[in-house]
Amino acid sequence: MPKLEPISVTQQPLTLGSLTTWLRGLRQYGPIDSKYLPRALYVTLSSLVSSPLRLLEEMYFHLPLSTAQSAQPPVFILGHWRSGTTHLHQLMSLDPHLAYVSYLHACAPGLFLSNAGLVRMFLNQVLPATRPMDNVSLSPDSPFEEEFGLANLTDLSFCYGWYFPRIMQQSFRHTVLLDTATPQERDTWKRAYLHFLRKVSLATGGKRLVLKNPPNTARVKMLLELFPEAKFVHIYRNPYRVYFSMLGFYRKFLPLVTFQDIGLEQLEANIFWCYEQLMQRYLDEKAYIPASNLLEVCYEDLETAPLKTLEMIYQYLNLESFAQSKPIFAEYIAAQSNYQKNQYPSYDQVLLERIYKHWYLTIDLWGYKPPSSNIV
Repeated sequence: MPKLEPISVTQQPLTLGSLTTWLRGLRQYGPIDSKYLPRALYVTLSSLVSSPLRLLEEMYFHLPLSTAQSAQPPVFILGHWRSGTTHLHQLMSLDPHLAYVSYLHACAPGLFLSNAGLVRMFLNQVLPATRPMDNVSLSPDSPFEEEFGLANLTDLSFCYGWYFPRIMQQSFRHTVLLDTATPQERDTWKRAYLHFLRKVSLATGGKRLVLKNPPNTARVKMLLELFPEAKFVHIYRNPYRVYFSMLGFYRKFLPLVTFQDIGLEQLEANIFWCYEQLMQRYLDEKAYIPASNLLEVCYEDLETAPLKTLEMIYQYLNLESFAQSKPIFAEYIAAQSNYQKNQYPSYDQVLLERIYKHWYLTIDLWGYKPPSSNIV
Protein backbone atom coordinates (compact mmCIF):
# COMPACT_ATOMS: atom_id res chain seq x y z
CA MET A 1 0.00 0.00 0.00
CA PRO A 2 1.42 3.42 -0.87
CA LYS A 3 2.66 5.64 1.92
CA LEU A 4 0.47 8.61 2.66
CA GLU A 5 2.31 11.60 4.07
CA PRO A 6 0.62 13.21 5.86
CA ILE A 7 -2.30 10.94 6.67
CA SER A 8 -5.55 12.39 5.31
CA VAL A 9 -8.23 12.48 7.99
CA THR A 10 -11.19 14.42 6.62
CA GLN A 11 -12.22 12.06 3.79
CA GLN A 12 -13.03 9.10 6.05
CA PRO A 13 -16.74 8.33 5.41
CA LEU A 14 -17.43 7.60 9.10
CA THR A 15 -16.78 11.22 10.00
CA LEU A 16 -20.45 12.22 10.30
CA GLY A 17 -21.78 8.84 11.38
CA SER A 18 -23.01 7.44 14.67
CA LEU A 19 -20.51 7.52 17.53
CA THR A 20 -21.87 4.31 19.09
CA THR A 21 -21.67 2.51 15.74
CA TRP A 22 -18.07 3.64 15.25
CA LEU A 23 -17.06 2.51 18.73
CA ARG A 24 -18.84 -0.83 18.28
CA GLY A 25 -17.12 -1.38 14.94
CA LEU A 26 -13.77 -0.45 16.43
CA ARG A 27 -14.24 -2.93 19.24
CA GLN A 28 -15.24 -5.69 16.82
CA TYR A 29 -12.82 -5.10 13.96
CA GLY A 30 -9.81 -3.23 15.43
CA PRO A 31 -7.05 -2.55 16.36
CA ILE A 32 -5.89 0.68 14.73
CA ASP A 33 -2.34 1.03 13.45
CA SER A 34 -0.56 3.88 15.22
CA LYS A 35 -0.04 5.94 12.04
CA TYR A 36 -3.83 6.16 11.64
CA LEU A 37 -4.60 7.32 15.16
CA PRO A 38 -5.12 10.95 14.04
CA ARG A 39 -7.73 9.74 11.55
CA ALA A 40 -9.48 7.69 14.25
CA LEU A 41 -9.42 10.63 16.65
CA TYR A 42 -10.95 12.88 14.01
CA VAL A 43 -13.76 10.38 13.37
CA THR A 44 -14.40 10.04 17.11
CA LEU A 45 -14.51 13.77 17.79
CA SER A 46 -16.58 14.69 14.74
CA SER A 47 -19.14 11.97 15.40
CA LEU A 48 -19.29 13.02 19.05
CA VAL A 49 -19.83 16.70 18.22
CA SER A 50 -22.59 15.92 15.71
CA SER A 51 -24.41 13.48 18.04
CA PRO A 52 -26.96 16.02 19.36
CA LEU A 53 -27.96 16.93 15.79
CA ARG A 54 -28.56 13.27 14.94
CA LEU A 55 -30.64 12.79 18.08
CA LEU A 56 -32.79 15.83 17.27
CA GLU A 57 -33.33 14.66 13.71
CA GLU A 58 -34.38 11.18 14.86
CA MET A 59 -36.87 12.65 17.32
CA TYR A 60 -38.32 15.19 14.88
CA PHE A 61 -38.72 12.80 11.94
CA HIS A 62 -39.75 9.69 13.87
CA LEU A 63 -43.41 9.81 12.84
CA PRO A 64 -42.89 10.84 9.19
CA LEU A 65 -40.35 8.03 8.79
CA SER A 66 -42.73 5.41 10.12
CA THR A 67 -44.79 5.71 6.94
CA ALA A 68 -42.23 6.97 4.41
CA GLN A 69 -41.58 4.73 1.44
CA SER A 70 -41.11 4.89 -2.30
CA ALA A 71 -44.22 4.78 -4.45
CA GLN A 72 -42.80 1.81 -6.38
CA PRO A 73 -40.39 -1.05 -5.57
CA PRO A 74 -36.71 -0.12 -5.96
CA VAL A 75 -34.41 -1.04 -8.82
CA PHE A 76 -31.25 -2.74 -7.55
CA ILE A 77 -28.10 -2.55 -9.66
CA LEU A 78 -26.04 -5.62 -8.80
CA GLY A 79 -22.50 -6.51 -9.80
CA HIS A 80 -19.01 -6.87 -8.40
CA TRP A 81 -17.03 -3.72 -7.76
CA ARG A 82 -15.38 -2.32 -10.90
CA SER A 83 -17.85 -4.11 -13.19
CA GLY A 84 -19.63 -1.00 -14.46
CA THR A 85 -22.11 -0.55 -11.61
CA THR A 86 -21.08 3.08 -11.09
CA HIS A 87 -21.43 3.97 -14.76
CA LEU A 88 -24.88 2.41 -14.99
CA HIS A 89 -25.95 4.05 -11.74
CA GLN A 90 -24.72 7.45 -12.91
CA LEU A 91 -26.76 7.10 -16.07
CA MET A 92 -30.01 5.93 -14.50
CA SER A 93 -29.73 8.54 -11.76
CA LEU A 94 -30.07 11.24 -14.42
CA ASP A 95 -33.69 10.16 -14.91
CA PRO A 96 -35.76 12.78 -13.05
CA HIS A 97 -38.46 10.17 -12.44
CA LEU A 98 -36.06 8.13 -10.30
CA ALA A 99 -34.26 8.90 -7.03
CA TYR A 100 -30.97 7.64 -5.64
CA VAL A 101 -28.73 7.55 -2.58
CA SER A 102 -26.26 10.43 -2.79
CA TYR A 103 -22.85 10.88 -1.21
CA LEU A 104 -24.48 13.31 1.22
CA HIS A 105 -27.10 10.73 2.25
CA ALA A 106 -24.51 7.97 2.74
CA CYS A 107 -21.99 10.01 4.71
CA ALA A 108 -24.53 11.66 7.00
CA PRO A 109 -27.55 9.33 7.28
CA GLY A 110 -28.49 10.79 10.64
CA LEU A 111 -28.25 14.43 9.55
CA PHE A 112 -29.36 14.97 5.96
CA LEU A 113 -33.08 15.51 6.59
CA SER A 114 -32.57 18.48 8.91
CA ASN A 115 -29.02 19.66 8.20
CA ALA A 116 -28.44 19.02 4.50
CA GLY A 117 -27.06 22.52 3.91
CA LEU A 118 -24.55 22.23 6.72
CA VAL A 119 -23.44 18.76 5.61
CA ARG A 120 -23.14 19.88 1.97
CA MET A 121 -20.97 22.83 3.02
CA PHE A 122 -18.67 20.50 4.98
CA LEU A 123 -18.41 17.97 2.16
CA ASN A 124 -17.66 20.67 -0.40
CA GLN A 125 -14.62 21.55 1.69
CA VAL A 126 -13.20 18.04 1.97
CA LEU A 127 -14.24 16.17 -1.18
CA PRO A 128 -11.93 15.96 -4.19
CA ALA A 129 -13.36 16.92 -7.57
CA THR A 130 -13.14 13.31 -8.79
CA ARG A 131 -13.06 9.89 -7.19
CA PRO A 132 -9.42 8.93 -6.62
CA MET A 133 -9.83 5.43 -8.05
CA ASP A 134 -11.36 6.20 -11.46
CA ASN A 135 -11.60 9.94 -12.17
CA VAL A 136 -15.42 9.94 -11.98
CA SER A 137 -16.71 13.35 -10.88
CA LEU A 138 -17.68 13.60 -7.22
CA SER A 139 -19.87 16.01 -5.28
CA PRO A 140 -22.20 15.80 -2.26
CA ASP A 141 -25.09 15.09 -4.64
CA SER A 142 -23.34 12.40 -6.70
CA PRO A 143 -24.97 8.94 -6.74
CA PHE A 144 -23.33 6.71 -4.16
CA GLU A 145 -23.45 3.28 -2.55
CA GLU A 146 -25.78 2.83 0.38
CA GLU A 147 -23.25 0.47 2.03
CA PHE A 148 -21.45 3.56 3.32
CA GLY A 149 -24.67 4.82 4.82
CA LEU A 150 -25.20 1.46 6.50
CA ALA A 151 -21.69 1.66 7.98
CA ASN A 152 -22.72 4.90 9.68
CA LEU A 153 -25.82 3.25 11.16
CA THR A 154 -24.63 -0.28 12.01
CA ASP A 155 -21.38 -2.20 12.16
CA LEU A 156 -23.04 -4.83 9.92
CA SER A 157 -21.55 -3.23 6.81
CA PHE A 158 -18.77 -4.48 4.56
CA CYS A 159 -17.19 -1.03 4.67
CA TYR A 160 -15.55 -2.18 7.89
CA GLY A 161 -13.68 -4.72 5.79
CA TRP A 162 -12.10 -1.76 4.01
CA TYR A 163 -11.56 0.27 7.14
CA PHE A 164 -9.92 -2.76 8.81
CA PRO A 165 -8.62 -4.77 5.82
CA ARG A 166 -6.73 -7.37 7.84
CA ILE A 167 -10.13 -8.88 8.71
CA MET A 168 -11.68 -8.27 5.28
CA GLN A 169 -12.62 -11.90 4.69
CA GLN A 170 -14.08 -12.23 8.18
CA SER A 171 -16.08 -9.04 7.64
CA PHE A 172 -17.26 -10.30 4.24
CA ARG A 173 -18.58 -13.53 5.74
CA HIS A 174 -20.35 -11.64 8.52
CA THR A 175 -21.80 -8.61 6.69
CA VAL A 176 -22.17 -9.67 3.04
CA LEU A 177 -22.72 -13.41 3.03
CA LEU A 178 -24.24 -13.13 6.54
CA ASP A 179 -23.06 -16.69 7.19
CA THR A 180 -21.90 -15.87 10.71
CA ALA A 181 -24.65 -13.35 11.51
CA THR A 182 -27.21 -14.35 14.12
CA PRO A 183 -30.95 -14.03 13.43
CA GLN A 184 -30.93 -10.95 15.63
CA GLU A 185 -28.10 -9.41 13.60
CA ARG A 186 -29.94 -10.14 10.36
CA ASP A 187 -32.97 -8.35 11.77
CA THR A 188 -30.75 -5.45 12.81
CA TRP A 189 -29.37 -5.22 9.27
CA LYS A 190 -32.88 -5.22 7.78
CA ARG A 191 -34.11 -2.53 10.15
CA ALA A 192 -31.09 -0.32 9.51
CA TYR A 193 -31.39 -0.74 5.74
CA LEU A 194 -35.12 0.01 5.70
CA HIS A 195 -34.66 2.98 8.01
CA PHE A 196 -31.99 4.45 5.76
CA LEU A 197 -33.97 3.94 2.55
CA ARG A 198 -37.08 5.45 4.15
CA LYS A 199 -35.09 8.56 5.01
CA VAL A 200 -33.85 8.81 1.43
CA SER A 201 -37.40 8.31 0.15
CA LEU A 202 -38.66 11.06 2.42
CA ALA A 203 -35.91 13.39 1.18
CA THR A 204 -36.54 12.60 -2.49
CA GLY A 205 -40.30 12.83 -2.61
CA GLY A 206 -41.11 9.11 -2.68
CA LYS A 207 -39.78 8.48 -6.19
CA ARG A 208 -38.73 4.97 -7.18
CA LEU A 209 -35.18 4.40 -5.91
CA VAL A 210 -32.43 3.12 -8.17
CA LEU A 211 -29.79 1.66 -5.86
CA LYS A 212 -26.22 0.56 -6.57
CA ASN A 213 -24.44 -1.45 -3.91
CA PRO A 214 -22.05 -4.28 -4.90
CA PRO A 215 -22.39 -6.19 -1.58
CA ASN A 216 -26.10 -6.60 -2.35
CA THR A 217 -25.08 -8.92 -5.19
CA ALA A 218 -24.74 -11.62 -2.51
CA ARG A 219 -27.87 -10.57 -0.57
CA VAL A 220 -30.58 -11.34 -3.12
CA LYS A 221 -32.71 -13.43 -0.76
CA MET A 222 -32.51 -10.78 1.95
CA LEU A 223 -33.49 -8.04 -0.48
CA LEU A 224 -36.48 -10.04 -1.69
CA GLU A 225 -37.64 -10.51 1.90
CA LEU A 226 -37.75 -6.72 2.17
CA PHE A 227 -38.89 -5.91 -1.38
CA PRO A 228 -40.60 -8.93 -3.03
CA GLU A 229 -41.47 -6.92 -6.16
CA ALA A 230 -38.05 -5.28 -6.56
CA LYS A 231 -36.42 -5.13 -9.97
CA PHE A 232 -32.78 -6.10 -10.57
CA VAL A 233 -30.10 -5.36 -13.14
CA HIS A 234 -26.94 -7.41 -12.88
CA ILE A 235 -24.02 -5.93 -14.80
CA TYR A 236 -20.92 -8.05 -15.35
CA ARG A 237 -17.53 -7.41 -16.92
CA ASN A 238 -14.48 -9.30 -18.13
CA PRO A 239 -13.11 -10.75 -14.85
CA TYR A 240 -9.52 -10.21 -15.98
CA ARG A 241 -10.19 -6.50 -16.22
CA VAL A 242 -12.07 -6.55 -12.93
CA TYR A 243 -8.99 -7.95 -11.20
CA PHE A 244 -6.63 -5.22 -12.45
CA SER A 245 -9.20 -2.52 -11.79
CA MET A 246 -9.79 -3.80 -8.25
CA LEU A 247 -6.09 -3.84 -7.51
CA GLY A 248 -5.77 -0.24 -8.67
CA PHE A 249 -8.91 0.70 -6.75
CA TYR A 250 -7.59 -0.66 -3.47
CA ARG A 251 -4.18 0.95 -3.91
CA LYS A 252 -5.79 4.37 -4.32
CA PHE A 253 -8.84 4.09 -2.08
CA LEU A 254 -7.70 2.18 1.00
CA PRO A 255 -5.04 4.71 2.07
CA LEU A 256 -7.76 7.36 2.24
CA VAL A 257 -10.10 5.45 4.56
CA THR A 258 -8.27 2.62 6.30
CA PHE A 259 -7.11 2.28 9.90
CA GLN A 260 -4.78 -0.64 9.13
CA ASP A 261 -2.06 -1.47 6.61
CA ILE A 262 -1.85 -4.81 4.82
CA GLY A 263 0.68 -6.26 2.39
CA LEU A 264 0.18 -6.80 -1.32
CA GLU A 265 -0.04 -10.57 -0.93
CA GLN A 266 -2.95 -10.32 1.51
CA LEU A 267 -4.60 -7.64 -0.60
CA GLU A 268 -4.52 -9.87 -3.69
CA ALA A 269 -5.81 -12.83 -1.69
CA ASN A 270 -8.76 -10.71 -0.52
CA ILE A 271 -9.57 -9.67 -4.09
CA PHE A 272 -9.59 -13.26 -5.33
CA TRP A 273 -11.56 -14.65 -2.39
CA CYS A 274 -14.23 -11.93 -2.16
CA TYR A 275 -14.98 -12.08 -5.89
CA GLU A 276 -15.39 -15.86 -5.79
CA GLN A 277 -17.70 -15.70 -2.79
CA LEU A 278 -19.79 -12.81 -4.10
CA MET A 279 -20.36 -14.27 -7.55
CA GLN A 280 -21.03 -17.81 -6.32
CA ARG A 281 -23.67 -16.53 -3.90
CA TYR A 282 -25.30 -14.46 -6.64
CA LEU A 283 -25.40 -17.41 -9.03
CA ASP A 284 -26.92 -19.54 -6.26
CA GLU A 285 -29.63 -17.02 -5.37
CA LYS A 286 -30.59 -15.27 -8.60
CA ALA A 287 -33.20 -17.96 -9.35
CA TYR A 288 -35.30 -16.53 -6.50
CA ILE A 289 -35.88 -13.38 -8.56
CA PRO A 290 -38.89 -13.64 -10.91
CA ALA A 291 -37.56 -13.81 -14.47
CA SER A 292 -39.43 -10.66 -15.48
CA ASN A 293 -37.69 -8.70 -12.69
CA LEU A 294 -34.07 -9.57 -13.51
CA LEU A 295 -32.01 -8.48 -16.49
CA GLU A 296 -28.32 -9.30 -16.91
CA VAL A 297 -26.19 -7.04 -19.10
CA CYS A 298 -22.48 -6.91 -19.84
CA TYR A 299 -20.42 -3.80 -19.28
CA GLU A 300 -18.99 -3.95 -22.77
CA ASP A 301 -22.47 -3.48 -24.27
CA LEU A 302 -23.15 -0.53 -21.97
CA GLU A 303 -19.80 0.97 -22.94
CA THR A 304 -20.21 0.63 -26.71
CA ALA A 305 -23.98 1.20 -26.99
CA PRO A 306 -25.11 3.01 -23.83
CA LEU A 307 -28.43 4.36 -25.11
CA LYS A 308 -29.44 1.05 -26.65
CA THR A 309 -28.51 -0.80 -23.46
CA LEU A 310 -30.44 1.65 -21.30
CA GLU A 311 -33.49 1.34 -23.51
CA MET A 312 -33.31 -2.44 -23.21
CA ILE A 313 -33.14 -2.18 -19.41
CA TYR A 314 -36.11 0.17 -19.25
CA GLN A 315 -38.21 -1.95 -21.58
CA TYR A 316 -37.43 -5.27 -19.94
CA LEU A 317 -38.07 -4.00 -16.40
CA ASN A 318 -41.13 -2.01 -17.50
CA LEU A 319 -39.73 1.37 -16.46
CA GLU A 320 -41.79 3.91 -18.34
CA SER A 321 -39.62 7.03 -18.41
CA PHE A 322 -36.95 6.23 -21.01
CA ALA A 323 -38.43 8.36 -23.79
CA GLN A 324 -38.68 11.43 -21.56
CA SER A 325 -35.16 10.93 -20.20
CA LYS A 326 -33.42 9.93 -23.44
CA PRO A 327 -32.22 13.49 -24.27
CA ILE A 328 -30.70 13.79 -20.79
CA PHE A 329 -28.93 10.44 -21.17
CA ALA A 330 -27.63 11.41 -24.62
CA GLU A 331 -26.26 14.74 -23.39
CA TYR A 332 -24.42 13.09 -20.51
CA ILE A 333 -22.99 10.35 -22.74
CA ALA A 334 -21.71 12.95 -25.21
CA ALA A 335 -20.07 14.89 -22.39
CA GLN A 336 -18.21 11.75 -21.27
CA SER A 337 -16.64 11.11 -24.67
CA ASN A 338 -13.23 12.38 -23.51
CA TYR A 339 -13.22 10.40 -20.25
CA GLN A 340 -9.77 8.92 -19.63
CA LYS A 341 -9.66 5.36 -18.34
CA ASN A 342 -7.00 4.14 -15.94
CA GLN A 343 -3.95 2.30 -17.22
CA TYR A 344 -2.19 -0.38 -15.24
CA PRO A 345 1.18 -2.14 -15.54
CA SER A 346 1.44 -4.85 -18.15
CA TYR A 347 0.54 -8.34 -17.02
CA ASP A 348 2.24 -11.64 -17.72
CA GLN A 349 0.95 -15.09 -18.54
CA VAL A 350 1.56 -16.38 -15.01
CA LEU A 351 -0.79 -13.76 -13.55
CA LEU A 352 -3.43 -14.39 -16.20
CA GLU A 353 -3.33 -18.10 -15.39
CA ARG A 354 -3.66 -17.30 -11.71
CA ILE A 355 -6.75 -15.19 -12.38
CA TYR A 356 -8.29 -17.97 -14.42
CA LYS A 357 -7.54 -20.52 -11.69
CA HIS A 358 -9.55 -18.47 -9.18
CA TRP A 359 -12.29 -17.07 -11.41
CA TYR A 360 -12.77 -19.66 -14.14
CA LEU A 361 -16.43 -20.04 -13.17
CA THR A 362 -17.47 -16.62 -14.46
CA ILE A 363 -14.77 -16.42 -17.14
CA ASP A 364 -16.15 -19.59 -18.74
CA LEU A 365 -19.78 -18.73 -18.00
CA TRP A 366 -19.57 -15.42 -19.84
CA GLY A 367 -17.01 -16.49 -22.45
CA TYR A 368 -14.33 -13.91 -21.72
CA LYS A 369 -10.71 -13.93 -22.88
CA PRO A 370 -7.62 -12.25 -21.40
CA PRO A 371 -7.51 -8.52 -22.35
CA SER A 372 -5.29 -7.33 -25.17
CA SER A 373 -4.35 -4.03 -23.52
CA ASN A 374 -3.66 -2.65 -20.06
CA ILE A 375 -6.36 0.05 -20.22
CA VAL A 376 -9.18 -0.86 -17.83
